[in-house]
Amino acid sequence: MAKPFLLFQAIRKDNDHESAINLLIKLKDLSRLIISVAFARENGVSRIAKLLHQKAAKTTVLVGIR
Repeated sequence: MAKPFLLFQAIRKDNDHESAINLLIKLKDLSRLIISVAFARENGVSRIAKLLHQKAAKTTVLVGIR
């Protein structure tokens, strides 16, 4: 099971949303992945897309629109 941790984006190296999501996607015993973000950019999604496709059947993504 994943353990919660804090993101200090732009303060610490590899402590950003891309790295955090990729770590979760790579978990061997992942039964469900729910990603909820206030907004998303196309270039950000493209950076995690390859790994995200591997877990697509287990993944729900919620993105704010306003």
